[in-house]
Amino acid sequence: MMNAWAWWAPLYWQASKRLVIDQKKLFLAWIFLIGSIFWAPVYGAVSAEPVPIDFEADALEYAESGQVIIASGNVRVLQSSYTFHSDYALFNIPSRSLQASGFVRFTDNLKNEIRSRSLSYDAQEKSAELVDAEGSFGPFVFAAKKVARDSLGNIVLEKSQLTTCGANLSTYHLYGYRINILPNKRMTVLHSLFWLGPVPVFYLPYYYHPLGEKHLAFQSFPGQNQSEGVFARTVWGYPVGEETYARAYIDYLAKRGIGTGGEVSYYWGTRGKGSLYVYRISDRVLDRERWNARLYHWQELAPSLVAQSNINQLSDDAFPNDFFREDFNRVVRNFNSSAALTYQKKSHHLRVYGERLDHFDSVSNNF
Repeated sequence: MMNAWAWWAPLYWQASKRLVIDQKKLFLAWIFLIGSIFWAPVYGAVSAEPVPIDFEADALEYAESGQVIIASGNVRVLQSSYTFHSDYALFNIPSRSLQASGFVRFTDNLKNEIRSRSLSYDAQEKSAELVDAEGSFGPFVFAAKKVARDSLGNIVLEKSQLTTCGANLSTYHLYGYRINILPNKRMTVLHSLFWLGPVPVFYLPYYYHPLGEKHLAFQSFPGQNQSEGVFARTVWGYPVGEETYARAYIDYLAKRGIGTGGEVSYYWGTRGKGSLYVYRISDRVLDRERWNARLYHWQELAPSLVAQSNINQLSDDAFPNDFFREDFNRVVRNFNSSAALTYQKKSHHLRVYGERLDHFDSVSNNF
């Protein structure tokens, strides 16, 4: 393989050859743009600085009548950040389009690779399309019947398998009839089916996954157990601001009823942090209202002056065991709420502290 410019230099004096090398430069430039089309959404903008490009092919022709450049047989373009291969490539100068076929593939320095049966690129629309594609980009390994990228950098995969398991698709993967990826924003999947090895385990008509944008998130946890029967727990989350996140809980429990609640968590740096959580359910099994409320807040009121509060309220001692199993204490016989104001210097500190202790009364079944 030789440097493209060194190879053509001895022929540059011939007028008939001068046109060929100019078209070859255009061909190389368009191959470079194709690489940018796919890698830029993952790694950011491609540098505009000139870079050395090595090129080789078994044959290179220029059809002046149609202003078409044809490269065939082991077409290879090597640039500092990626390598392009194909069996055949055709560049149409008037329409500024490129068609490549055969074993088309891009490989970058991080070992990411995209392989396909054919590639189409329109420079005017800045769009590209791959047929029967597979490979990896960023954290994803994929295989798709068709991959398309539009002028905004958005990627669409049709009839595709996608996984973040770095090795292959055999461990677990997501199948989507149509997967839309908006880099640094979101991924949406139409008719998604989650597979664990060869076994399909979960279907959603629509699936949403954030890729960095502010978004409404949804999680669902279906199942069945002896206490609740068939159940479906759902969590709806939304970032209210850069430092505040809100969640809404809506749970269907066949035996016990419908539970609802909410939670707000916030972190304002040294100014304050905390969370508020509430949840309630009209329990069909015990025929009573059951609920839980928790508040934690820390705030710096002034230099050296800090306020803290920790408030807990429960309807009964078994609520955590029935509805909040993440709690370390499954059965609560007593709990405390407290508030404090602390003034601290290097040589001394002053603390005003108040605490309330609630005990469970097994006779009245209340605290």
